[in-house]
Amino acid sequence: MPKETPLTPETLELLKQMKSIFVDPVEEERRKEELELRARDREQKKSDRERNHKIETERQAAQKFVQEACTHQRENGSYDLHGQKCCDGKYRFVCALCGCQFTPEHPDYNKLLNHPRTSKNLFGNARQE
Repeated sequence: MPKETPLTPETLELLKQMKSIFVDPVEEERRKEELELRARDREQKKSDRERNHKIETERQAAQKFVQEACTHQRENGSYDLHGQKCCDGKYRFVCALCGCQFTPEHPDYNKLLNHPRTSKNLFGNARQE
């Protein structure tokens, strides 16, 4: 059986270094730069989302204001609506002035649908019964 040599502090330090994981300094620097780039990209995307949300909120508020103020009528009193009969047999139409959509769930749907000028302009003589 071979004789064991005593472990000196130099040998212990050498063993400790051998057990530690080698980290390439160039690779470590590249990894740090990549992490920084990802963090900057995340921050940029977050600020873009916030800016887009603010713009969309302002646009929706402006559109709602226009739709609330719109009478959906031309100067001659007829409604400026364009629509079609859908596969469920219901009519859906949109105001050409403000973009307001009229579906069966809209509170003014029946009033506009049964108005003589609306039905004549939109559907000829055929009206929803």
